[in-house]
Amino acid sequence: RKEKPMFIKYKKEMFKNSVLLIFITTITSLFITITGFIGPLLIRHFIDNYTRYENIVMPICIIFIAYISCYIFKVILNIIKSRFSVSFKTRETCNLFRYMFKMRYESLIQLEPTYLVEKINTSVNTFYQLYSDSVASYIISVFTIIGCVSTIFFVNKIIGVVLVAIIPINIVGYKLLNKKLQYICVNLQNVCAKNFADILSITSEIDFIKQSPDFKEIIGFLSKKVKAIQKENSNVGQYSGFVSLTLGDIINIIHNMIYIYVTILMIEGKFALADYIFVTLVISMFFPALNSIVGAGINLRDMKGVYEFVENDIMKNIENNGQYELNHIDNIEYEIHNIGYNNNVLIEDGKFVVKCGDTVMIQGESGCGKTTLMKGLVKFYDIEYIRLNNRDISEYSNDAVRSKIAFFSQNVPIITGTIKENILLGQKNSLNNINQLKNKKFMKKFFDLDDGLEHMIYENGSNLSGGDKQKIALARLYLENPDVIILDEITSSIDKKSEELIFEDIVENFKEQIIFVIAHDDNVKKYCNRFIKIENKKCREIK
Repeated sequence: RKEKPMFIKYKKEMFKNSVLLIFITTITSLFITITGFIGPLLIRHFIDNYTRYENIVMPICIIFIAYISCYIFKVILNIIKSRFSVSFKTRETCNLFRYMFKMRYESLIQLEPTYLVEKINTSVNTFYQLYSDSVASYIISVFTIIGCVSTIFFVNKIIGVVLVAIIPINIVGYKLLNKKLQYICVNLQNVCAKNFADILSITSEIDFIKQSPDFKEIIGFLSKKVKAIQKENSNVGQYSGFVSLTLGDIINIIHNMIYIYVTILMIEGKFALADYIFVTLVISMFFPALNSIVGAGINLRDMKGVYEFVENDIMKNIENNGQYELNHIDNIEYEIHNIGYNNNVLIEDGKFVVKCGDTVMIQGESGCGKTTLMKGLVKFYDIEYIRLNNRDISEYSNDAVRSKIAFFSQNVPIITGTIKENILLGQKNSLNNINQLKNKKFMKKFFDLDDGLEHMIYENGSNLSGGDKQKIALARLYLENPDVIILDEITSSIDKKSEELIFEDIVENFKEQIIFVIAHDDNVKKYCNRFIKIENKKCREIK
């Protein structure tokens, strides 16, 4: 299977960004292993030479220091992983968000943003687990196992042979488990993400929930979604539990048989006390190391599923991009030939040209293709024969086009935070930009609040009216400097008086720009000088 260059580049970049984390955790883990081995060796030497010591305080202190050193390195490793966790997860999550935002518009809608975000979160956690723990753990565990087996051979060859025999039994057994679990876990991730998205979409709609007298229907719907998630979790747990229990008990029996064997040897005088304690301590290191290799293998299994998600769901759906930059949009030309989506033609033909200073009203029945026509202008859909400054829009980079066009739709993004934070939405805080909004009459309501623009907005804007949300969205327009403005039913929830104030202000402030208005209200017509009508799948300019 040939991977796409973008996906290969992504994997290389992530590994490159993780090299320091892998190196530091590996070195620290190596010190933990070395100091962990020193303890049993010192204890064995101390017991063998116990009668020769005049003062046992010094050797006991040395043994104590060895174990304290091991503990300190474990604490250091924990701190390192915690510190790296924030930067790694933030960087990689935002990196995947960046790729997600570059996906084709249709793919984003089809796969659903909530599902993608949930999968991205799971993916980043898996990536971090691999790079912060699994790689170092695998390397150190291999060295630990080699060290344990080697030292045991010097004490008792039979025990050494048994330990060597356990290794393939454990690894092969879990490999068979992982092969089946790989398929089950990928399915689990998909089911959980999809159903969790549905649960969020319902539980976030407080107004809808509160309308229900006993919540019976809502709970019934949520019950099906929760049951689907828990059923998949149960399937994974049942299968992995059975195999793990079987393998674990086999290993546990062998483990206990070794203890019985060395105890009998010591009782019969064939095994020194020092050797008995040494073997006990080394075996207590051997089995956890063996389990760590298995754990690393499980993480690698999860990694494969995550890579498949990133490659198949995200990378293969990245939108097309042009190469030319765009300084200013002077004119826009549409030459329409069969515009639509999902094999559904909305507009068969049409042609019109607009230029700076035009305020254009797009008219037509619901579902006729008005919004689709405009979404082609911001390259949401790949629509042929749209020209900006006499060059086909596909030749311009997506960033260049979208930086010059402000698209405002009915779907207004509102975050939990202050009104000011909602207006800025991540933009740099400019006092001058914010203060200019004081002169906008439609914003007076917000500035007149006791705490002004610092007033808190709750989740999904539950303490705002639909009109207030649209006013906040429109306020964002004044912080930008677009060449083209698209207003898609943006005042549908605003009263007539406020609507007039808004359109008067926009037409006055942006009279040098190109403005497209999609609205069913004929009251908006007086602000427009051009009219495009879509009717019977034909797009025509009317007077």
